[in-house]
Amino acid sequence: MSRRIQGINPGGGISRFSKALVTQHELEAEGYSFAQGTEADCFNRFGHSYAEQQWAVVPLRHPQYLHHAYKIRALDEPLGQLGGEDHAPWQCRDQ
Repeated sequence: MSRRIQGINPGGGISRFSKALVTQHELEAEGYSFAQGTEADCFNRFGHSYAEQQWAVVPLRHPQYLHHAYKIRALDEPLGQLGGEDHAPWQCRDQ
């Protein structure tokens, strides 16, 4: 399993939370690191890992288009630092 967690831009909330979680869960001691990048860096890292059949951790919001194309397993976060699941409901209004 890759120990590099590829994130998106530093201003993204998911990046801030993910970087903090690496520290809070003391993952550096196990060799894990969080890398800032772009959405393309993050999605390409996921695609490469998938193609190589390697396990990888990629911080994604849900829903996210990758969830529709791949079977992605969400990891538990026992400290509750992410505040629960995001929801993006679809609404259609008749005009």
